[in-house]
Amino acid sequence: MIKVFMEYKILEEHRAHYLQAMKQVAESMEEQQVTHFQYFEGADQPLLFVEMFDVDSMDEYERLKAWRCGKDSVISNWVQGGSAKIHMWAFKEITE
Repeated sequence: MIKVFMEYKILEEHRAHYLQAMKQVAESMEEQQVTHFQYFEGADQPLLFVEMFDVDSMDEYERLKAWRCGKDSVISNWVQGGSAKIHMWAFKEITE
């Protein structure tokens, strides 16, 4: 299993659009075999959002990264700095 973290900052004037769109994103993520999908806004950094979820493989991670971080991402027009400022990282559990 791969743990995935995303981070980005939404422009203040688009916060309401973002929150509405994330309802559909959450549904889409389930359809993409993503598990444990959650998203949060910074308690001490308003408009800074993170997403956390699990995928089964690095191939799935790469596919989702292209979909969620690309110029055509549903949120890219609302992110401060555009799609280049949507960051996604994959982590695997240390089992040694």
